[in-house]
Amino acid sequence: MTVLGDKRATVALHERVVALYERLVDREGRRELAGDLAKAYLNKAIAEIALGDNRAAVALCDQSIRILERLAEQEGWRERADALAKACMNKALLLRA
Repeated sequence: MTVLGDKRATVALHERVVALYERLVDREGRRELAGDLAKAYLNKAIAEIALGDNRAAVALCDQSIRILERLAEQEGWRERADALAKACMNKALLLRA
């Protein structure tokens, strides 16, 4: 979407993806999709950065990090270390900006 320049539409679509995964994970008990929810938060964070909303992006990174830390404790660090590192790196870059 950003190739076409419609950054607001991109954020709206990411918001929809997040809402769908939240519903599946939180309300329908599909815990196996929690990693996908964490990725959705990070993707939305990137879209928010494109709009210049770094505060929203940091909050989304925090949500992703919380999920990934919980998954790492449950599943082991080896399986989630890469995704967790990327989420932390994204947040660090935002905080530096």
